[in-house]
Amino acid sequence: MNNFLDAALRNEKQIIADRRHIHKNPEVGFYIPDTADYVRQRLADMGIASQLCGGPVDMKTRKSFQAAGYPNMKVSTGVTATIGSGSPCILLRAEMDALPMTEAAGLVDFVSERPGAAHMCGHDTHTAMLLGAAAILKEMEPGAQRHREADVSDRRGVWLRGKADDGSRNNGQSDGRRGFRHTYRQPTDVGR
Repeated sequence: MNNFLDAALRNEKQIIADRRHIHKNPEVGFYIPDTADYVRQRLADMGIASQLCGGPVDMKTRKSFQAAGYPNMKVSTGVTATIGSGSPCILLRAEMDALPMTEAAGLVDFVSERPGAAHMCGHDTHTAMLLGAAAILKEMEPGAQRHREADVSDRRGVWLRGKADDGSRNNGQSDGRRGFRHTYRQPTDVGR
């Protein structure tokens, strides 16, 4: 069996626990300090140093999101962490925010505990998968020759543009010439 699959299977229970915790504790919009704190604690538990990132949200973006039911978000929250060293740098990214809606009770046994906020878009799963990938990459670190960077960022997608607003987001090390966008579709028969 593939080393990555074996590692993912070893981490499966923790990935599910991370997804359920994030699902039960959703935060709406760009400013998501509790989620960022959880992600940073999980990274620290893995021996991975991280730092907060983010910054002011421009007025046009704030007004657009407010019109869609989001709170007035003056600042955004993100987390970056670097695993390994060298080049090329591989960037992984996940979004952490939830939607401004109430989750129907009884769908799952880990329903949102915050009225008016729900992870109905898959970002809880996306973040949990990134934490799982970070654990796998950290396990591989002693023998790894490549640089990998885990980024759980704000919704503005700064990493997808291939550059950061400031050097603190990625220590100026990510290779902005390559990237991909992943769309996650959960199979309907998965009850996790």
